[in-house]
Amino acid sequence: MATVLAPVETTQAASESGILRRIGDRLSRVTSNGGFVPEIDGLRFVAIAAVVVHHICSIYLESSGRFGGDIHFPRDWRRLSNESTLIHSLWQGYFGVHLFFGLSGFVLGLPFVRHYLGGESKPSIKNYFVRRLTRIEPPYVLNMLVCLALFAINAPPIYRDTLEHVLASLFYVHNAIYSRGSTLNGVTWSLEIEVQFYIVAPLLAMLFLSIRNTVVRRGVLIAAIYGCALFTQKILWATQMEAVKMSLAAYLQYFLAGFLLADLYQSGALKRANWTWDVLGLAGATMTLLTMMYWRGPLYCALPFLVLAFYCGAFRGPLLQRIFTTRPIVIIGGMCYTIYLYHVAVISVFKPIMRGLASPNAPLWVDLGIQAAVFVPLILLICSVLFVYTEKPFMGKPFWKRSRAT
Repeated sequence: MATVLAPVETTQAASESGILRRIGDRLSRVTSNGGFVPEIDGLRFVAIAAVVVHHICSIYLESSGRFGGDIHFPRDWRRLSNESTLIHSLWQGYFGVHLFFGLSGFVLGLPFVRHYLGGESKPSIKNYFVRRLTRIEPPYVLNMLVCLALFAINAPPIYRDTLEHVLASLFYVHNAIYSRGSTLNGVTWSLEIEVQFYIVAPLLAMLFLSIRNTVVRRGVLIAAIYGCALFTQKILWATQMEAVKMSLAAYLQYFLAGFLLADLYQSGALKRANWTWDVLGLAGATMTLLTMMYWRGPLYCALPFLVLAFYCGAFRGPLLQRIFTTRPIVIIGGMCYTIYLYHVAVISVFKPIMRGLASPNAPLWVDLGIQAAVFVPLILLICSVLFVYTEKPFMGKPFWKRSRAT
């Protein structure tokens, strides 16, 4: 075969793509068992993007003076939502947390589903809890220390009650003790719920062993999802039990929806890809947003099923699957834990820039667009560095197994 010399432009493009590829590899997530489902990280991208947009919007509105200055969320959310459909829609970004709950149910349930229904090796309960501890805890502790340092700089001195909040946060009991998110990093309220699910997930997964009939098992899961959603809406939200409202009891339906997704995924029910899945996924996403905005009462109990429809479409719809397996989306989704832990801190540190950019007389969508154009790249840049040095080292096999292998 004759040798053909590439043009200079082609050579430069190849060099640039090589650099981009190395950066992508550096920022890519590592799994402990070598298995990787890119759609999961693609869906994590949707969840973390929703949460980041929600906080950019809320912090901007609190600091910009656009609506009179003295604004605090969630106290003033309903009033501002009535004044602006854009605010009403962006505020729903907090539902990204619920999307994370569903993905956690899928990820944690899948190994048990593969064992009980697929005959694969039984997951080690010891390794399961050790993995949760070595993977999740170190980045979390580092984040708490960073947030404590920022708190000390901005609000010295550190009083005893602050240290008590730190200890409660480190042991994932801040919600239970104080009925609100951590003083240092408010978004970690959801991580305490995740930890509660980590503890009970192996027990809940016994469902796949005890009910072998597929129709009955899925029927039980569907009934449990609806029952938990109904309990949350009709009973729990009507009580004054704030600590319970910030516990697994209020969100179990989304984790169970992840279990049902794992069941469908393992059985091959999602095996055949066609455009019907795209329609189902887009309809699920659209109905989720509309339900959050306008139809909370009659359709709120359907939210876990709408999320499930969206996830099924992402796995098997040709269009949605192509979107959610695009490498930049997968990479950003893989960094979601770091972004979730630090994005509010980044916005808060650079809040003076936010105030300086604010133009209360400009159209709201223009002003918010400028804020997003500045803060989204800033968050990605800072969190990418933090991901590489504070989270990625704890991915893959535990350090003692790595050293033993070498």
